[in-house]
Amino acid sequence: MSHLNRKAITADENLSKILGVEEGSLISYSDILKGIHSYIKLRGLKEGPKPTLGRYCISCGAKASPGAKFCDACGRELA
Repeated sequence: MSHLNRKAITADENLSKILGVEEGSLISYSDILKGIHSYIKLRGLKEGPKPTLGRYCISCGAKASPGAKFCDACGRELA
């Protein structure tokens, strides 16, 4: 891609902190994507929240007792 056609934006305060560049720098979209991917990978942000252990009723949302076949709160059969 030609340097003249390359899309770029000026880094604001937040983007400059994430990418480690000076505020006001002109940054290409591809450099932004690479920088954000590196930021996420280095900080372990890709995994997402850890799943909650236990079962819950799909009807009322109450936590089910271990081994229960029916919800203690609403009586619906648990999956």
